[in-house]
Amino acid sequence: MLESDLCAIGLPVAEDPNRVRIAARHPEGATSDEEVLTLRDQPALRQAIHRRRRVRVNEPGESAPLSRLFAALGSPRPGPLLIQPLLDGEHVIGVLILANPRSGRPWTAEDERLADLVARRVAAVLVNAHRYRRIEQRVEHLTQQLRQREEALSRQRAEMEEQVTEARGEARRFAKRLMEAEQELEAHQRRMNELVALVNAHQTALQEAPSPEELEQLSARLAQLQEERDVAQAELARWRQETNRLMALQENLEGELKRARERIIQLEEKLQQRPPVAGQATLWGVLVADAQGRVVLAQGEGETLLKRPLREIVGQPLVELCADPRWQEVMQGAIEVLRDGEAAAETTARLSRAFQCQIDDRAVQVELRPLPDGQKQGHSGLLVMLQGPSPAERQPRAEMIASLIQELRTPMTSITGYTDLLLSESVGILGALQRKFLQRVKANIERMHAHLDDLIEVTAIDTGQLRLEPEPVQIAGLIEEAIMNAATQCAEKEINIHLDLEEPLPPIYADRDGLSQVMLNLLSNACLVSPSGSQVTITARVQPGGEHAIGSPDYLVITVTDAGGGIPPEDRHRVFNRLYRADHPLIPGVGERGVG
Repeated sequence: MLESDLCAIGLPVAEDPNRVRIAARHPEGATSDEEVLTLRDQPALRQAIHRRRRVRVNEPGESAPLSRLFAALGSPRPGPLLIQPLLDGEHVIGVLILANPRSGRPWTAEDERLADLVARRVAAVLVNAHRYRRIEQRVEHLTQQLRQREEALSRQRAEMEEQVTEARGEARRFAKRLMEAEQELEAHQRRMNELVALVNAHQTALQEAPSPEELEQLSARLAQLQEERDVAQAELARWRQETNRLMALQENLEGELKRARERIIQLEEKLQQRPPVAGQATLWGVLVADAQGRVVLAQGEGETLLKRPLREIVGQPLVELCADPRWQEVMQGAIEVLRDGEAAAETTARLSRAFQCQIDDRAVQVELRPLPDGQKQGHSGLLVMLQGPSPAERQPRAEMIASLIQELRTPMTSITGYTDLLLSESVGILGALQRKFLQRVKANIERMHAHLDDLIEVTAIDTGQLRLEPEPVQIAGLIEEAIMNAATQCAEKEINIHLDLEEPLPPIYADRDGLSQVMLNLLSNACLVSPSGSQVTITARVQPGGEHAIGSPDYLVITVTDAGGGIPPEDRHRVFNRLYRADHPLIPGVGERGVG
């Protein structure tokens, strides 16, 4: 189509963009020792690549660079030359070199148009080849991952089958032990019969001249042996019955606990769907004051609190924030107690109190709590919580949860008692395998007790009976524990967890169990809303005091960042509500349990 004497395709060298390798030439019989050209030595080639425009030379003359270029193409003499860049958008992926060293035919505008068409098709072929090579590599990588996943599943299946086989073996050995116990009882029964026969024979031998004293002793001995036999038979029957009951309860207890949880969630959903009751308790605001009685932190439902902007409240005396006489009396007394510097126990007793007053024409329940000083034995400030009257509707739900917990504890207490009885060997000696089996039963019962304790804590939160126990907590270890607990959930979705912790992190003074539960909930929610194969990042940084904390010390900020869609702005103020639903679906980005 182009009627060219020589045709070649040059591709940039990946390691050095300033060099071009001759990848193909036509005719194939043309050979040359130089396969790579340097742009520094080839002005025409450099101009075509850098300017992304074709270069036409119809009269090459005696130019040394062009002579070297034609020599690389396998021609001993130069001729008319046409260099057309191969483009992928604005990126040069190669050059098309056309030359007529034999015919000497100059290049026309029609030749340039045809060369441009050919260059576009060649560029498209090169781009498609490069994409096809990347697709092949990706397919190979995915195939390898799938093979590894299948191998892991095969190993897990083999382990599960081995565990099932072991459990069946333990059951068979336990049944064998029961059979042996029955055989022992039968042997004991035969021994008793032999003794009875011996006594009868002895009595027969003494009938001629029986002694009343000996006869009485033998009768007492016989009665004692018969009583021991009856006791042994009763104990064996009770052991067998309670063992069967223990195994049945173990299989059904987890199902009962699961159903109880589902029932509690349904009750909570029904309570949330009920219309709000007048006077229902809500947290109105939180104030933190230092030992001098000045507010260092203010948080409220919105941007205002006590009819003032939050920024204006910070720095003001706590006593002057409200005109109610009860407020001023209690706050003045609390500040005087802080200034006196009494012992920590006495200060806590005097400052931990609650009262009612009128704020913004509303009856508000005010609760005071002293803030412990982490550097010395004493208190460094005062926590003031403003909330409405205590909710009466939470009591029926708490009573129902307590009733469910009691119903679950009753069979578990029975199982624990009989398990301890068997482990104490009061009804017979246990083998090593029997003891191991019973210890496993006891461990499962203890784990279920822990689940019930969690339900009790939820009830305590709802009824205001939760007691926190602050202590120094190493946050790095707590984060690692949360990652280990959520490892299975992350592995199911192939989620990678990235840690970005500042070194070193100081200990914080907080309730360890509560903080651990919040951290685990945040990580579990992040894994739940993140797409498969994504990454969850956990960061921890020490930050200086914020704008709402005048003169406060530095504080620790922990963030959990996922690849989910985030929480809509209209739902962000409800993220601390347990099992809140926005228009029935769960809040996007929060998961099923909220933040805890």
